[in-house]
Amino acid sequence: MKSFREKHSHGDRLFPFEFFDQSGEVNEQVCFLHWHDEIEWLYVCEGKINIFVDGISHIINAGEMYALEPHILHYMIAIEKSRYLTCVFDRHLLEFALADYVSCQYINPFIEGKLTIKNPVICSDLRIQNTFFNILNEYKNQQISSQLSIKLNLLYIFQDIIENNYLIPLEQNKHNLLAVEKVLQYIEKNYQEKITSQSLAQLVNYNHQYFSRYFKENTGYTPIEYINHYRIEKACELLFDMDLSILSISVECGFDSCSYFIKKFKEIKSMSPKQYRKVLLENYEKEQRYLMSKSVKKS
Repeated sequence: MKSFREKHSHGDRLFPFEFFDQSGEVNEQVCFLHWHDEIEWLYVCEGKINIFVDGISHIINAGEMYALEPHILHYMIAIEKSRYLTCVFDRHLLEFALADYVSCQYINPFIEGKLTIKNPVICSDLRIQNTFFNILNEYKNQQISSQLSIKLNLLYIFQDIIENNYLIPLEQNKHNLLAVEKVLQYIEKNYQEKITSQSLAQLVNYNHQYFSRYFKENTGYTPIEYINHYRIEKACELLFDMDLSILSISVECGFDSCSYFIKKFKEIKSMSPKQYRKVLLENYEKEQRYLMSKSVKKS
């Protein structure tokens, strides 16, 4: 599944950690289908998120946490207007140089993939929520001790998981996803060309009807839905280039018709490509003003 790994690593070699404070409108796809090498802990502050893991739907409500193992295909849709916080990090951040009882019993087996977290983690009080917000503040502030504080807070979350019996033995998934992986890799390389559901079925030597059912069960999309979503995601990247016209972007992303491209874009992003480009530019300008104000304060 190498082709669908996120294109950037999270954090750096010395501190492989990244934090996201994200929001979504009703029925907005807030995260496209992908996977990464790190684990991911997601906490829903407001609203309700539908997370699809290997094609299976899981509803995560406000006040609940969801833990993702590495190399798991997933995407997310906001069911309600939502806000959620996400830690993506190398699980080795949790380990200690010297072994003790907790390391041997819980941390090391978790790092080795022998234990996993039972989802969703239902938080009866605000401890985990407060801990996520502590991490958010440290991640934003970037003080000299911020990395240490983030690591401590990750361990506080892990402590709550242990104490509330959410750490369980990992059952190995025996489902064979090689055909899905092959198709995803093919779409990534050839999305600019004409692709049909029949041609994808032939690629993996499956009966067309069986293949369509198999693909939907494991990704949450029909093959054509997935191709359109992937092309729209590529279009979103190109819309940041103001020199490219909407027509040229539609052609570049494999759409035969600009009107069909605009129609699918509106269906998936709930706005036109032109409106999306305007939002991109406004957000970029806000970010630049924020960074400039920070640099002025420091000087």
